Amino acid sequence: MKLLHLGCHEVLEYDELKLFLTIPNLEVFSPGAYINNNGLGGRPALPDLDIREEWLGAWAAVPVKPELDPPLSDQKANLTLELLSHFDAVLIQHVPGWLTSNWETLKKWGGRVIWRDIGQTNFEQEAMIGRYAAEGLEIIRYSPKSRMLGNYAGEDAMIRFSKDPEDFLPWVGDRREVMTIGQSMLQREPACGYEIFLASTRPFQRRLYGNNNQASGSIWEGQKSYEQLIEFLSWTRCYFYTGTYPAPYT
Repeated sequence: MKLLHLGCHEVLEYDELKLFLTIPNLEVFSPGAYINNNGLGGRPALPDLDIREEWLGAWAAVPVKPELDPPLSDQKANLTLELLSHFDAVLIQHVPGWLTSNWETLKKWGGRVIWRDIGQTNFEQEAMIGRYAAEGLEIIRYSPKSRMLGNYAGEDAMIRFSKDPEDFLPWVGDRREVMTIGQSMLQREPACGYEIFLASTRPFQRRLYGNNNQASGSIWEGQKSYEQLIEFLSWTRCYFYTGTYPAPYT
């Protein structure tokens, strides 16, 4: 089977593509961080990911619609029948606009269309997704928490986000400190639980990693590389995670 994977989240893209590479007879094209076999934001490369030249050419020919509102002003908001003709199925990570802008084209194409939930839809979006589900859209949820959403559109499968234990170093825990990783935690309060993190860890040595956290002062340790964070996770005694809402990432 040939799958067109439309990712919106580089960490989940890495995890899913690495998992897909273990499935026999599955070929995947993901026009995101790995379109040139390069990691983005420090994610490891996936050298076994085979990207066909005809897929790259068809993707390059997809027109951009700059008049659309971000984050939809790119090729993922304007799929063509020529591109889709190379694939048996399309998996869309989260972005509802990629469904609304492409639905008529996807119906003409006639292959399987799968929407992969990341727990961040709202009342109106669930209603819209439900209408597409009535026309054949398949829905993959990642957490039972999603069932609490208003207008819940249902599910065809419940598949948690995957993690490969081999990506991580053995845990040692010899540093008596607390750490967390997040971006713009103060600016995105209360969704990121920043004040909860501060109050809960106040008696201890604590470190916050991730971009755009300068306002956190001395507890912020900057944005580190993927390899550095893997090391820090192996050293720290406690990892304390608070975000984000409504997505129950744990």
